Amino acid sequence: MSPDHAVGSGRPSAGRLVLVAGLLVAVVAMGWWGYLGLRTYASEAMAREQIAIFDEMHGQALGSDASKAADCLQYVVSYYPSGTKQESGSALDLGIEAERRKAIAAIIDHLRTITSQDLGPDAEPWIQAYASPTPSASAP
Repeated sequence: MSPDHAVGSGRPSAGRLVLVAGLLVAVVAMGWWGYLGLRTYASEAMAREQIAIFDEMHGQALGSDASKAADCLQYVVSYYPSGTKQESGSALDLGIEAERRKAIAAIIDHLRTITSQDLGPDAEPWIQAYASPTPSASAP
């Protein structure tokens, strides 16, 4: 008689059922961990991309006149606001928003320098005063 079947029953033994159930649980768990890993990788890639855009806009603003710098500022402010690419309030979202604030502050500092004006730390007055009437939808 095969050890895979209970004596006289023709059914698989409890040991074999436990083994199959254990394998099934392991396969599902590995799939779930793989999904979570892929999701984390994608979120981190999107975060790196967002931060790179902020850095690019900051760099462009530093070499620009007030109008172009304000266009860059507007782009940083409006580029995928919190909660659109990342879960709002997540560690990645908080990190991205901290980098956005740094870029905004740096561009505003540049605008203060080149305009000899101080419209405050908020981006909106600077955008209203200096941005092009209709900035392009793509990065300036």
